[in-house]
This record gives sequence, structure tokens and C-alpha cells, in this order.
Amino acid sequence: MRRWVCLVTSVLGLGLSLLSGWAKPPTVSITNVVRADPGVIIQWEASSAELQFTVERRDALTSGGWEPLPNVPWPIRTNGVQAATSDPSVQFFRVSFEPVAGRRGRLISATRVSTLNQALINFVFTNGGYPITADRAVEFYKLVYETVDAQGLPTIASGALALPVGVSIPLPMVTYQHGTILRREDVPSRLNLEGLIGVAFATSGYAAVLPDYLGLGDSLG
Repeated sequence: MRRWVCLVTSVLGLGLSLLSGWAKPPTVSITNVVRADPGVIIQWEASSAELQFTVERRDALTSGGWEPLPNVPWPIRTNGVQAATSDPSVQFFRVSFEPVAGRRGRLISATRVSTLNQALINFVFTNGGYPITADRAVEFYKLVYETVDAQGLPTIASGALALPVGVSIPLPMVTYQHGTILRREDVPSRLNLEGLIGVAFATSGYAAVLPDYLGLGDSLG
């Protein structure tokens, strides 16, 4: 009768320590490996809740390659799995992990920054030399929402939403993508000169959306 032995060879982070924006690279430690009929139970602990996992196996370290355990919809969010395996005398297992994709666009908060009446809008644009006449008052909001960074890690970002007041019909939408900004606070959601572009659209009857971009506004990068 062949003796079944399980050896845990490695825990991988798929290059997160080099490529990601984690302040400290996440770690995963396997805590329990038990043979179960018909297969194996593997459990582990992770330093971050924002990870998803894949358990891989191979029969030898000198030949063949790593393959995910069969009949499991990898990757998974749980910190353990029971899966069927073949039954050589020795098997090697590893747990690889990667960040969970952020929920792009999920709104975290919408804060009204200001309500600008027509007289104020006309005063600002006239004194700035802009040939725009306000048709409506405008409500100006700062939005904070979930997104992902350049490495696919969950993060947050901010932006502005400008809406005309007193309009009960669906609005056409326009978005303004600002140019290069050197200071974190010089973004549309702060209702500065960049934000006034949204006010100009909104007072003309548009729903204006103005993202701040990653690394600016409320975003850490």
C-alpha cells in the first residue's frame, strides 16, 4: 500500500511585492494540510482580506508543471479548500494569490459642495471674461467611488458632478477630462477653475461629470 505524503513547497504572490502598490507586500501561510477521501483539505491564513487564491499541485519537482486542483472554480476568496487529487506516493502543493479586483464605479459618497444661483454664476463668468450666460442655478457635488489602480488593486478616486437645478427631464451627459495638474488639490471636485467648467455645462442644461484622476483629489494613487 502506497504511503500518501503531502509537502507544501511554496506560497506565491504573483509578483505583488515588485509590481503592486501595497505599502507592505501581503503574505499567505499554509496552516493545515489533511488527507481527505477523496482528496486533500488545505487551509491557510492571509495578511490581507483583499486577496483571492488558487491551489496548485504537481507530482514531482523535477518534471511536469504546476496545475490547479481540479473541479474548483479558481480563484476563490475563502481561506481553505477540499479538492480531489490523484494519488501518487508524494504530492507537492502551493497556494498562489492575487488581489481581488475592485468594484469599479461603486459610489462611496456624494457630498454637495455648493449651490450656485444664476446671479453668482453670471458674476463669475462675466468677471472672468467668459461669454456664458447662466440659464439655471447649479448644484455641485463631490463624488468618491471605488475603482482599481494601475496594478488592478482596489482603491478609491474622487470627482465632481454638476447638475442644473429645477430640471425634471433626463439630462444629456458630458464629461470633462482635465489636463496636467501638479497639485493634488487643483482638481474639479474642489470647485476651482477646473470645476467651473462643469458649472458652465450644467447651467446650460447638461449633467457634467469631471473626474479628478488617480493620485489627485481624495485618491492616494
